[in-house]
Amino acid sequence: MPDNADPKRPSFDERLEAINQTLELVAAMQLDNEKRFEQRFAAIAPTLLVRIAELHDRRITNLEDRQQ
Repeated sequence: MPDNADPKRPSFDERLEAINQTLELVAAMQLDNEKRFEQRFAAIAPTLLVRIAELHDRRITNLEDRQQ
């Protein structure tokens, strides 16, 4: 039986090529998303770390005040 018995359907090799192109596109998109995330996080990380430290300090202070 020929690989492409129905002329309307892509052949096995054409389907493999389409899958390969899709995977390459998804991989490129993922790399782009990772770069954008790293840039955004680098810009806000100091602010987030300061805020986390403030919240922890407030919580510790509240716990210490309750013990007294």
